[in-house]
Amino acid sequence: MSPHHSAPEPRSTHMCAAHVETLVEAFLVCSAESTVAFTIRLSYTCSDPYAATVRFPTVDDRRAPTTWTFARSLLEEGQRVTSGEGDVKVIPCGPDYTGLELRSRAGRALILLSARDLRGFIEETYRKVPAGSEHQLLDINDHVSRLLGDTR
Repeated sequence: MSPHHSAPEPRSTHMCAAHVETLVEAFLVCSAESTVAFTIRLSYTCSDPYAATVRFPTVDDRRAPTTWTFARSLLEEGQRVTSGEGDVKVIPCGPDYTGLELRSRAGRALILLSARDLRGFIEETYRKVPAGSEHQLLDINDHVSRLLGDTR
C-alpha cells in the first residue's frame, strides 16, 4: 500500500492592515552652505511589504507629487553604513541626519532627513511586519496574474 500524497493546499491570502505613514522634515542640499527645508511623507504598507515610499511635495499645483519607492531594508541599513547603488543611496551623516541620494536622468539630489525620525519610521514598520516575515504577506498568484496580464 503506497502512502497517499495530496497536492499542497493553496496558501491563504493573508489579510494585513499594517500601514505606517509619517511626515519628516527634510533638507535639499544645494551647496556646502545652502539647504532648502521641506516636508516629505514616508509610507509603508503590507501590500508591498519589502518597500518603503518617499513622497516629495510639489511646488506647482498642476503637477503630481514625486514618489520614489525602494527597499525598506535600504533605509534601515543606510542609517549605519552607506547602502544602495544606482538610483538610490542612503548615507549616514552623523548622529542627527541620514542622507538620501537620488539619481535620475534629470540629475542628482542629496536630501538630509532627521535620523531620529527616520529611525522611528523604520522601527514602526518592523513592529508591524517583522523582518523575515514579509513573504507571508505576498499573494504570489496575484503578482503572477498581473505580470501575465490575466484579468480574472
